Amino acid sequence: MSDLILMFLLSQPHRVTLIGRVLYRFAAFQVVAGVVAQILTSSLRQMQPRHTARWLSDVFPGLPTWWIPETVLGMIGVTSVAALGLAIAYGGRQSERQWI
Repeated sequence: MSDLILMFLLSQPHRVTLIGRVLYRFAAFQVVAGVVAQILTSSLRQMQPRHTARWLSDVFPGLPTWWIPETVLGMIGVTSVAALGLAIAYGGRQSERQWI
């Protein structure tokens, strides 16, 4: 099964490049959302000292905020996904140049 997937991806390297670009853009969007979340929660703590909004889920309890990285460990994970996306896109571009 994995050989079939590998042969499919090698025969169409533009799809590999597209997968890498999508991964990178998704991770970049998550980084921006995480930075905005940190700014929002820290500004709320500064404006209202009694407000104990430490996480974004405390500020917006009804919204799904599980996908936004709010800790250093989450940012490291998202950054590694972005690096993986760049590496996959670079590999796809290199294979496009070889096969075309």
